[in-house]
Amino acid sequence: MPFDADAISRTERKPNDLIPAGTRVRVRVEAAVEAKSKAGNEMVELRLRVEGGPHAGASLFERHVLSGKGAVFLADLSRAIGRPRWQHAPELERGTCEAIVRVEAQDGYAPRNRVGRYVVAAIRDSEVPF
Repeated sequence: MPFDADAISRTERKPNDLIPAGTRVRVRVEAAVEAKSKAGNEMVELRLRVEGGPHAGASLFERHVLSGKGAVFLADLSRAIGRPRWQHAPELERGTCEAIVRVEAQDGYAPRNRVGRYVVAAIRDSEVPF
């Protein structure tokens, strides 16, 4: 695995910097992995990277089970990146969309950023191809 220390800027974003709640950011799905929850339910683990703006480079980590509220989050993400149907989680990788960030408090840990919701853009009549 190659590594180039000269390519790393000392001004890189610090891992403890939080994106303010309610901020709209553009994210790219860097990794989507199929997994099982502690309860044995199928889920998708996501690593999202913020693209552009003052929070560029920040990472968000999400886990969505394939049922209930988790399925709604995955459906919104899938529609937002233009891949409403897929067979395997890695098909979501490299997809980009807008997301609204929230801040989650954690007992015994520093607060962290989470996706509050994925922004599913409405299609305007002028964009319909027929």
